[in-house]
Amino acid sequence: MAKNLNKDRNAIASMFNGIAKNYDKLNLLLSFGIDTLWRRKLIRFVLKSNPSNVLDIACGTGDLALIFAKKGISVTGADISQNMLEVAKHKADKISKSNAPEFILASADNLPFSDNSFDSVTFSFGIRNFENRENALNEIHRVL
Repeated sequence: MAKNLNKDRNAIASMFNGIAKNYDKLNLLLSFGIDTLWRRKLIRFVLKSNPSNVLDIACGTGDLALIFAKKGISVTGADISQNMLEVAKHKADKISKSNAPEFILASADNLPFSDNSFDSVTFSFGIRNFENRENALNEIHRVL
């Protein structure tokens, strides 16, 4: 019998803090590499609207945010796992500082941004772990 995943914010943050250093390898392995295809499709879809600034929620190790940044789009990555953000910041050190994303510790259901702050909001894999999806979706709508 399958166990239910504890979606308590602290439990999720703790789980991702524990796997942060190996997350990219795990994600690639567990998705059989499909995660890279999904990211490419998402990028193409979002770019059709010509966004100038993007919020990537549950950004994890920053792969999606870094792709947007390399395309010259201002991007903010938000995640509840400090260790995942540290990996993302380390990756961002390898690109131009003027294009580097900003990475912040924040939960999808309580975003620290003003109304109408972003042209686009993405969350690649994170919604499965949102503690309160309805609040998160309301917050996403608010900042768009």
